[in-house]
Amino acid sequence: MKNIIITGSSNGFGLKAAKDFADKGYRVFATMRNPSGKNAVA
Repeated sequence: MKNIIITGSSNGFGLKAAKDFADKGYRVFATMRNPSGKNAVA
């Protein structure tokens, strides 16, 4: 399994990239400034 780290994943390009990599089988480590916001993902 490949791993990837994405910063700024609460919205926009970072969120899309995190979802796309996860769909392709990557283990995604995503960071964001407000983890309790409306776009927070587990």
